[in-house]
Amino acid sequence: RADEYFCNSTQYRLAPINILPKNGTVEAETFAQSSVGYDLPSHLWKEHFMSSRFCLVIRGDTPHSRAFLRAVKVGCIPVVVSDSYPWYAPSLPATLNMSDYSIMIRERAFLQDPWKELHRATQLTEKSIRQKLDALSFAQRVIFADHSESLFVPALLKEAWNSIPPSQRVVGCVDWTTGKKSRCHE
Repeated sequence: RADEYFCNSTQYRLAPINILPKNGTVEAETFAQSSVGYDLPSHLWKEHFMSSRFCLVIRGDTPHSRAFLRAVKVGCIPVVVSDSYPWYAPSLPATLNMSDYSIMIRERAFLQDPWKELHRATQLTEKSIRQKLDALSFAQRVIFADHSESLFVPALLKEAWNSIPPSQRVVGCVDWTTGKKSRCHE
């Protein structure tokens, strides 16, 4: 959008376009191989997105973005530009740690020099990338109920269990009419 919104998210989306890297730099080489979607027909954008190793996830008008789940779904390491995403919208945090399968970039650093930050994010060793991809594969199983080897239900139950204060947790048989422990029937 052309005008700034209340949360000023437009500045994050436009930073890679408005602040182009200097010619002859490693960042310029990275830029030549990249797209933020504005310059591609939608079918090409989708094809590139699904075959990318890293996918840029820029915060929206709130700290999160739908692009995060899209990236996880296709197995692309999310490169997240949002200071608050891990606290605002974590995915099943009792089971997953976002930093295991994504790369976080500070908003201010991204606005100052987006290409430097993006280049730095892609300088991981092959071993680190493999670890992130393995963690991403596990995250896909935890986050998506439609995954063929989904762990969504156990992860959701773990979240529910952790949300109950320990003093109110009941283990064993419960008489559902009274809510009190009862003898288990065989």
